[in-house]
Amino acid sequence: MYAARICNELQITEGGKTYGDWYLPSTEKLNLMYQNNATIDATATSNGGTAFASDYYWSSLESVNYDYDARIQDFSNGNQLFSNKIGTRRVRAVRAF
Repeated sequence: MYAARICNELQITEGGKTYGDWYLPSTEKLNLMYQNNATIDATATSNGGTAFASDYYWSSLESVNYDYDARIQDFSNGNQLFSNKIGTRRVRAVRAF
């Protein structure tokens, strides 16, 4: 999955320390991000980051037919559904802390 690779290869250096332990969130974590997006947006934008778009974001959950479909979350209404991996969706990398 290309989205997972983007997250896995992400390297961000902050205050001389490089963080490289990013991953693509699960459906549960992505939904928590949706539920708390106002707080996350405020924190992100006040620290030079970006707010969530009202768009679809990839999760790490692949369907039984894992070669073709993965779960996405719509950040305009909270719906989760499977989408063909050929489609273009947004990625929001996360890390444990």
